[in-house]
Amino acid sequence: MKHSTIFTALLVISSLSLSAQTISELQDKATWDLELLEFDLNMLESPQPGLMTMGAFPTQHYKGSAGSKPYHFKVGDAEFVGTTFFIGKNENNQHLYKGEDSQRAYFTILTKVDASYSDTYNASQIISRNHPDYVGQGRIITHGLSLEYLAISKGDEPATALVNLKLFDLTIGNTLLIAPMSNHTIRVKQIDLGYLPMSSAEGQVEAMMTDSANLEFYNIVAGPIVCMADMEDAIEYRDEVIEVAFTNKMTQADLDKIQSEMKEKDIELIYKKTSFNYKGKLKSLSFVVKTDEGNEGSASSRTLFLAPIGFLIDYRKDADVVFSVGSM
Repeated sequence: MKHSTIFTALLVISSLSLSAQTISELQDKATWDLELLEFDLNMLESPQPGLMTMGAFPTQHYKGSAGSKPYHFKVGDAEFVGTTFFIGKNENNQHLYKGEDSQRAYFTILTKVDASYSDTYNASQIISRNHPDYVGQGRIITHGLSLEYLAISKGDEPATALVNLKLFDLTIGNTLLIAPMSNHTIRVKQIDLGYLPMSSAEGQVEAMMTDSANLEFYNIVAGPIVCMADMEDAIEYRDEVIEVAFTNKMTQADLDKIQSEMKEKDIELIYKKTSFNYKGKLKSLSFVVKTDEGNEGSASSRTLFLAPIGFLIDYRKDADVVFSVGSM
């Protein structure tokens, strides 16, 4: 379950233009999404260690989503860790999507780790607050180094990455293979995996390590590729899919019942803010959901009458998407 797709999508449904919001436009307080601003202030109470803290900047309403998928697998005796950042389909980038795809990758980073590596040394986060631009960040500690990275996508334009203050033009290739050396220098190889659909991203990232050129880059020999989660007895797979959709038909009693049911399944559901109409029906909602496996996501909507929001957790071993949060 640690190889999940984590959606940190902070979703707001609006009829406003999806063009980038300028600083001058945001000087008018009347245009601010106050509920979203309060949600961001609440998120400051639980920052992710090792990452740049997200500021609670005023923003206008927008519709957008983003997510990240962490990797941790072995190739023979060599152990690898990494992350892919995704952007959800929207009016600015829909020409990049095919068929049923709704999230596609714009950046992947992968590094070989040493025996001192722990899962606590890997953290990543992607933010949709600059919609239609997106910013992902992360940190991996290995070989005595802290590999720190940013990846910025400018709407449907090519992305740029920054790794330990080294700039990378992702039009050359949106995937970075990083090899920290024992003398604290860093080797890098840049390749292009294209705009990967979320459903096939993990398989294609792992498949890179069957390429002889990539094996040579890391100075390792070919071997079986094994997902580390498959090696951990503590990981529980069961034939269960949990899907929760919050709608404008719900009451406070419904929310309490869902929260209680999730608690019984070791899923923490936190309601950051709720509002109800005069009939006691849900109007708007901000929530955070966390699982024992380390998955965490959040979503917010002030217009539930337009579309529900919620989350999905798929405990089946062959699940394409293990964890997602946002529009349902």
